[in-house]
Amino acid sequence: MSGSCEIETCSTHTPTVTEIGELLYGYYENATRLTTNFKNLLDNSILNLYYYHHSFDYCHPQFIFDYKGTKGRECYSESICSTMCCNNGDYDFHNIKEKYECHCRFSWLTVNVICEMDNFIFKNRNYSMLFFSTTAAFFLVFTSISRRIINCQKLPSFRATHSPLYKNVYLPGDVILGGFFPVHQPPLLDSVTTTECGSIKKERGIQRLEAMLFALDVVNSKKNKLMSTLLGESNIKFGALIYDSCDYESYAVERAMNILLPNINYCPKIENVDKQNAPVVGVIGSASSVVSMAIADILRLAEIPQISYASTSSELSQKPRFQYFSRVVPPDTYQAEAVVGIIQFLNWTYVAVIKETGSYGERLTDDFKAKLKNKTVCIAGELSVNLKDMDSYARVLKDLHSDEKYKNVKGVVLFAQEDSVRQLLNQTSSHKESKRRFIWIGTDGWGSKTYPVENFGKAAINAFTIAPKLFPIKEFDTYFNLLRPSTNVRNPFFIEYWEQTFKCKFNNTPITIFNENFTRICTDEDSSDPLTSVPYSQEGYVHYVVDAVFALVIAVQKFIIEKCKTKSLCDNFFPVNGTRLLSILRNISYKNDLSQRNIRFTAEGDGIGTYDIFQYQVIDNTGKLGYITIGDFSDNDGTGEHVHIDLQKLKWFNSTEFGVWKITTISPRSYCTEPCRFGEIRTASDSQQCCWTCRKCDVFQIAINETICSSCLKDEMPNANLTKCIKIEEEYLSIKNVIAWPAIILSSIGLIMTLYTIIIFVRFGRTPIIKASGRELCYLLLAGICFCHLCAWPLILKPHIITCFLIRISVSLSLTICLAALLTKTNRLARIFNSTASRSLKQPSCLSPRSQIGLCSGIVSVQLIGVILWIIIAPPSVKQKSEVKHSQRRLIQLVCLAICLSLSATVILICLFAPKLYIVLFNPSKNINYKFKTTLGTSTTTSETNNSIANKEHRSPLQRISNMLNDREKQNSPRSRVPSIDYTEVTMYSKSDSAGLGDEIQMLNGACTDAERRIVPTCYSVPQPQTNSEELAELIPKFVENPWKKIGNVRIKLDSPLQEEYIHAEHVTFLGKLQSSKSHWIKGQIAMRYVVRVYSNTRMSNSAELSAETATVATAHTTHIPVHRQARWGYKDSKFVLNSNGLIEFSGSRYLLSGHVLPRLKEFMFSKLGATTDIYTPSVAEPDPLYRPKPVINESFMQQYLTQLSTMEYSSEVNDRLFHAHGHTLEEIWKLRHGGQFERIPDLVVWPCTHQDIEKLVVLACEHDICLIPFGGGTSVTWALLCPTNEQRMIVSVDTSQMNKILHIDEKNLTARIQAGIIGQDLERELSKKGYCTGHEPDSMEFSSLGGWVATRASGMKKNVYGNIEDLLVHVKIVTPKGTMEKSCLGPRQSTGLDIHHFILGSEGILGIITEVVLKIRPLPQCKKYGSIVFPDFESGVECLREIARLRCAPASIRLLDNEQFVFGQALATDSKGIIHSLMDNIKKLYITKIKGFDVNRMCAATLLFEGLKNDVNQREKFVYDIAQKYNGIPAGEENGLKGYTLTFMIAYLRDIGLDHKVVAESFETSVPWDRVIDLCRNVKRCIVNECLKYGVKYPPFASCRVTQMYDAGCCVYFYFVMNYNNLSADPIDVYEKIEEAARDEVLANGGSLSHHHGIGKIRTKWIRQAVGDLGVGAMLSVKQYLDPKNIFGNKNLIPGDKIAHFQSKL
Repeated sequence: MSGSCEIETCSTHTPTVTEIGELLYGYYENATRLTTNFKNLLDNSILNLYYYHHSFDYCHPQFIFDYKGTKGRECYSESICSTMCCNNGDYDFHNIKEKYECHCRFSWLTVNVICEMDNFIFKNRNYSMLFFSTTAAFFLVFTSISRRIINCQKLPSFRATHSPLYKNVYLPGDVILGGFFPVHQPPLLDSVTTTECGSIKKERGIQRLEAMLFALDVVNSKKNKLMSTLLGESNIKFGALIYDSCDYESYAVERAMNILLPNINYCPKIENVDKQNAPVVGVIGSASSVVSMAIADILRLAEIPQISYASTSSELSQKPRFQYFSRVVPPDTYQAEAVVGIIQFLNWTYVAVIKETGSYGERLTDDFKAKLKNKTVCIAGELSVNLKDMDSYARVLKDLHSDEKYKNVKGVVLFAQEDSVRQLLNQTSSHKESKRRFIWIGTDGWGSKTYPVENFGKAAINAFTIAPKLFPIKEFDTYFNLLRPSTNVRNPFFIEYWEQTFKCKFNNTPITIFNENFTRICTDEDSSDPLTSVPYSQEGYVHYVVDAVFALVIAVQKFIIEKCKTKSLCDNFFPVNGTRLLSILRNISYKNDLSQRNIRFTAEGDGIGTYDIFQYQVIDNTGKLGYITIGDFSDNDGTGEHVHIDLQKLKWFNSTEFGVWKITTISPRSYCTEPCRFGEIRTASDSQQCCWTCRKCDVFQIAINETICSSCLKDEMPNANLTKCIKIEEEYLSIKNVIAWPAIILSSIGLIMTLYTIIIFVRFGRTPIIKASGRELCYLLLAGICFCHLCAWPLILKPHIITCFLIRISVSLSLTICLAALLTKTNRLARIFNSTASRSLKQPSCLSPRSQIGLCSGIVSVQLIGVILWIIIAPPSVKQKSEVKHSQRRLIQLVCLAICLSLSATVILICLFAPKLYIVLFNPSKNINYKFKTTLGTSTTTSETNNSIANKEHRSPLQRISNMLNDREKQNSPRSRVPSIDYTEVTMYSKSDSAGLGDEIQMLNGACTDAERRIVPTCYSVPQPQTNSEELAELIPKFVENPWKKIGNVRIKLDSPLQEEYIHAEHVTFLGKLQSSKSHWIKGQIAMRYVVRVYSNTRMSNSAELSAETATVATAHTTHIPVHRQARWGYKDSKFVLNSNGLIEFSGSRYLLSGHVLPRLKEFMFSKLGATTDIYTPSVAEPDPLYRPKPVINESFMQQYLTQLSTMEYSSEVNDRLFHAHGHTLEEIWKLRHGGQFERIPDLVVWPCTHQDIEKLVVLACEHDICLIPFGGGTSVTWALLCPTNEQRMIVSVDTSQMNKILHIDEKNLTARIQAGIIGQDLERELSKKGYCTGHEPDSMEFSSLGGWVATRASGMKKNVYGNIEDLLVHVKIVTPKGTMEKSCLGPRQSTGLDIHHFILGSEGILGIITEVVLKIRPLPQCKKYGSIVFPDFESGVECLREIARLRCAPASIRLLDNEQFVFGQALATDSKGIIHSLMDNIKKLYITKIKGFDVNRMCAATLLFEGLKNDVNQREKFVYDIAQKYNGIPAGEENGLKGYTLTFMIAYLRDIGLDHKVVAESFETSVPWDRVIDLCRNVKRCIVNECLKYGVKYPPFASCRVTQMYDAGCCVYFYFVMNYNNLSADPIDVYEKIEEAARDEVLANGGSLSHHHGIGKIRTKWIRQAVGDLGVGAMLSVKQYLDPKNIFGNKNLIPGDKIAHFQSKL
């Protein structure tokens, strides 16, 4: 007791020395388990009392003690009592005064011990409550022996100095009942400014406190029958001492000390007992189990019985620790059993548990798990929440939604008090994952209370709660509703309750954080005023409070009768024997006539388990929510627990998309694994019995239970459900079997046709056509054909030994006869023609019919001998086979065999005999003798024309070579006709006299442009010298060897007229080298002149066609030349064109669609988009000369450039400058098509080859203030390559295309160091030669560069396996004006502050030039599979992709097309499908639309690509298709997946043909969270349509989207927008820009990002601040300012505020 405290102790009995010693030693043994300080304290004080100061004696009737071994004795009379005081650590006897007739029995040393312990305890308040118990225990060292203690002084006010002030409710009486109620919320423990309790608890606090006062009023007034009968004429008045526990154990213990201390060592006679100082004989409370435990530890020291009205922890049933604790409510063990019963009733097998830390939640969880033993219910996981950690509630919900093990969990059990329940419902109602709702099962901590669900009721709909069975007391309702602040003065908390309830304030109350915002003055009429009144309902535990009070009163009254033999108090009542009172209490049984409830206790002092089961439901159509009692749990007889639920009252509610709650008949399921299907057994997948994997029983096995398969007998098979074995019925083919009909019909038709042919051959056997065909072999062939058709009959008849014999003979011999006849016939014809070709007059042998029959019979006899041996070794027989699984398959196989034999015979018949029959029957004029002449043995001579010698002398050298080689061809060729041959002379330039392997050489018959030089730097032009006769002499001997075999790539450009013809690449042949007397040197290059020969042959298959512009020779590796025509996309030889038939065709040979006609595409363009062939707007051939800006040349820069960088190629030609001035946005292509009207273009183009070249260039640019713009592949779609119109400095475009080498491959670390200018497809091709790949495949990989990928933070189609560019990047080197920036380490991950790689990624050329990149590489995939899935609608497809992303089982690429794009994909079908293929397509379409019911106007499709190890690919493929099936997805085949994937590389070509017919098209992309995908796609497409209407577009636009990449939290969405601007009055590009801008605004408004992988450039800088914020823009500008203070890299990408001059379209 710190500060000052006054303790008076008296006793009527003096303990003996032995008793004192035994008691002290026992307390010491218990206390030594605490802390070292405590142990030292006890050692120094307590043991001294026993071991050194034990010379106690009696001086009757005085108390005598010996201090420190002295023999001096002091005796006090019976009328004197000593007062011991401890003040500031000073201990002494003082103020000895006469008080009562009693003996003082504490020594000075005893008081010293007590005070030291008190000071220690309250200085170390954070220690466990056991310290308080031990303190009190030592205080009772002497008094516990006497067993007679009583308070005889004023009410104490025990309080620690740092504790807040507190109030109590005191009702004077003869017998005082203590009480503890949670009137206030617990204090905010994380607060450092206050330790005050929280807000008022209106239900658990005030109502329950008033219930105790109400019960005492009933007791003292004896109004009801029970109290009237019990108390009778007794004049005993029961009072109360009630404290607010604040639902916090520390404060409750502090208040409990005020009940404990006065009850120690005071023994007044009854006539001296003042009602103001009556003893507390028992305590009612508390509510929380934790608080009740703390109070029980204190009260047991004074043997004060305690009865709780709400504490249910099963730990409180433990005796002897809580020996004096009882309760009228059932313990949690009953709650746990009730919860288990509810779960079993709902047929749930897998639930989650959320527990509140502390005794209540943890003990309930333990009881719940104990009750689940031997039950078929498992716990998915235990999650903990804590009021002291408010973030724990959000974490728990996040785990429930994100953890894989909770994916099928619907039921969540809450073992928590009402405050935790409220916090959890609060988090649930605000949680983003709204589509998935859990069903809560709460205990009595939730019950039917209003507080937990107030304002958060929707989160609790469908929840189950239990609470001890409610027995409302009507009299209490009347009592409570009549309470008013002005009259209810005995409850000091009522005014605070009134203010909180009615949101008002009394004038005389202090201002607190709870009423500071209330301005209205409180009055007594607030509860009756309709404007201020609030609904009232009786709290569920009110009747338990009344039951507890009545029980304690009954026990006290019986104790009084036992002690005093009357109903009135007497001297023997004091001190109260708590043990006896407890025994009486435990044995009472009564019926509360207020609540009509029978009250009794178990042996442990627990109440009997009866619970109501509630469900939180939508009560009416207005959306009102409330608790509905749907059942109960009872164990009144103690024999078992039972759950009863009324199915009529049980309801389930679902929320519609409009937030309306509707009743559903579908009961929710909570499980771990789906039940196995018939014929499957469970295989445990973990330690829990509720989770398993299903395994099919083997063939001819049944599942006799959930875990065992049993095999059927040999003559048995499983039934359809695979649950029992049944006898196998014989199954075989017969004529009656439907599946045999196709074979029978085809066989019959074939027999008829064959017999008809035989008849024709017999009838017209002497006609020339029949005789010339070899009648004998034909008859033998027709016999074989008949046998083939007849084979069908034994195959489909019932198995018999005869049919089996016939099958072996006929099947094996029938085709042998046919093939033998064909072989003999073919051999005969071959020998005849060979004889003719050799001009031999001798006729070949064995040409006679007899010889032919003999040869054919010999071949057939070999097969016949084999069949006979087979029959002898294994005679045919009939056996029954139990192969039910394959029975249908075997029948189909037999039918297919019969059909194949008939079809083979029919094909032979039609191919060989149909032409003959046609001539015989329908064209007999050709079947006459003079049409046929025998040529065998004769030779034909041909005269040849010689050219005049005079003409030869006037021909050019090339003409003479042509004639010479034509003559040679005619002499050497055995054929009479050869293709026309043309010759041309070309000049080839190389750095050496002979080209080496892998060199890329350009051969031109004219001048080469700078654009071509950019691609092939070894190409230069010189005038062609004339070839003279001396050179011809040197040319002829060199025809033998072809040096082009050593050349890697050769490109030929031919003059007209051959320029527009298609030629075979192999027909471009090296003829020889023209040795010239003069050497031609151009920029260090050796000029060599060659002659080539070109076969001009227009009869070529489409598969072998190449444009004359792109003919290649010696294709050691494919070149990407030529590319990027300035006004079009892609390769020059690849484009969509209208062919001569008026259909759209894709030219070239590079793509899957190349060379194919697309018959539906024109109809789609012209019907859907309103395009027409009448309108044709081609691109201009050359840029408009008026729009060729002159270069701005910095002379000093150029002088140093030529001096220091002379080896670096450069150009200032206008075409090269224009080529580097643009990207591929719609606006840029539009400008090029209309003359190239760019206000500013680069002034110079340079081609560096190394990192050092760029370093030198940047240094030079900094010295002369030159603007540098990096150029990679030129595929930008963000205006990134446009030159700023206000740039006055010289602009140099730095083309990195010559930095295209792989510098090093690290096979140990699987990385590759690569120059940044390499093109994507070249990179993959070169890596594949070493067996590796990067896997990065953006749509533009054919033309985009590695540096561009890094600069724009690109993304590839296969990022699910390989990652985006930022995932592949290991190291990057960039040259900035400040120098080269790179990391010093190639570690896979580095924690070195801000990652400079992320400065470079997405920098878009504003910081420097990326020169080298280190990428991760992987071995080439072992297996690659394509696939496709059709979904009924786009929403189902998105849900499927979300599930695949959530489970992280995505294939390398998966892309979902919406319905518009799906329909457009059908328009890209080619015309090369055969009849069977088309038939299968129609069948598939019929199945999907008619049988599956898919709507063609809603269905969509996804294309898939799987890559990796074969087993991994197969497993992932099965997993993906299984998930798709859950969302009604149907596999659509590998072919569609391949087409869909490869179409990505061709889709950009469509814009060009659209522009030719006044149709503009463009795409843009975004990324968006999963929950916004559907809304974004729908709203953006709708926005495009509305904007088109707004700007007067005459034709409906085409707006579509597709999901291209997936992430855990969202996906990438690609939008395509096509618009016909015909008859549009405004500028179409201006209209398009406004529409796209509105669409982009709509994207951002719907939660989409500004860009996913295209980047910002200049086209999107308008939104950059909105995307990254002002601070983000400021950070970027700061980095830019530091690295590039002079703005050398001044393309102005990413920089907001700078507007690029708007395109001015000039048509």
